[in-house]
Amino acid sequence: MAAPIKETLSTVQAAMIVLNTIIGAGVTTLPREAGKAAGTPDAWISVILGGLTALFFGYVGARLSQRFPGRTFYQYAEQLWGRRWGNAWASCFYPTSCSSPPGRCGPWGAGPRISARQYPHRSYHAGFHLGGGLFGRRGIGPIGRLCELYFPVLVFTLLISLALAYTDFEIDNIRPILGEGIAPAFAGLKSTALSYTGIEVVLVLTAFMTDPRKAVKAVMIGTALVIPLYTLVVFVTIGVLTLDEVTTLTWPLMSLAKEIDLPGGFFDRFEALVSVLWVIANYTSFVPNYYLACEGMGTLFHKNYRLFMYGLLPLIYLIAVYPENLNSVMKFGTGIGYYDIAVGGLIPLLSLILAKGRGIGIAKG
Repeated sequence: MAAPIKETLSTVQAAMIVLNTIIGAGVTTLPREAGKAAGTPDAWISVILGGLTALFFGYVGARLSQRFPGRTFYQYAEQLWGRRWGNAWASCFYPTSCSSPPGRCGPWGAGPRISARQYPHRSYHAGFHLGGGLFGRRGIGPIGRLCELYFPVLVFTLLISLALAYTDFEIDNIRPILGEGIAPAFAGLKSTALSYTGIEVVLVLTAFMTDPRKAVKAVMIGTALVIPLYTLVVFVTIGVLTLDEVTTLTWPLMSLAKEIDLPGGFFDRFEALVSVLWVIANYTSFVPNYYLACEGMGTLFHKNYRLFMYGLLPLIYLIAVYPENLNSVMKFGTGIGYYDIAVGGLIPLLSLILAKGRGIGIAKG
């Protein structure tokens, strides 16, 4: 029998899990959502503001978990809030952890269903979720290595697509910067903030880090790397396609890839490259979120999390295939996002204030 995998994470692996958890299907629709909310080409500034907000809440979550080394939020919530309230606050994360995987992967099935109707979207979800469950069962260590491995592929695919599309970039499509003031950029924040959900994964990751003192560093690196990637996606997409067109497209990033045309017809199907990016981003976002859900359920029922790896799959599958059309999928994902922001931002902040005020936990992680 193989030796059990030691459940530890390096700082880099923790940072990669944070990054991959944040990036999901939303990267393909971010230009449209940000453009609609801001109403001006300054949507890319809204992305930066959303990233700064995520950095703050990521810092809060990391500092909170550093006070309780070797324990997840599910485990130390009771010490902070008492048995009743601790279980209540911890339970708030179960819906977002269980709904986040299908919410993030819903567009992954809806997109192929629209572009290739001959393939039933339920088959995508069945294989996708089963594969994620099988891998997640191995533990947080392999998940960290998976995210670490796929990070270069994810970034290279995205950057090469943006670089090739930049040849059609028109600076006038971005001007004037802040032509209507800073207000539109802040108005877009309500949409761009949704693209950074998942930051609360640090409440669990810190417990598995070999050096919990570097939890803040890990979450800062992971989130800080997402900000320029998201900003480039919105900036280049609007600069090439114009704001008016971007706000009418279902998948702006996919449409941007279709605009790429290399001389000589060497390779003219760059949307296939973006599709690869799409699948990788969804998978590396799904697995950590699913692990988070199972870890929480395992703590709640005092069982090994692996028991829930298969038990939750039917529930998540049903949630994923329930929306009847793409609009329903988008609304479902938006609802999850707002709930995620409320739970993943407010509860850790209140918990950190309480821990500091009452002197609970280690003062310096």
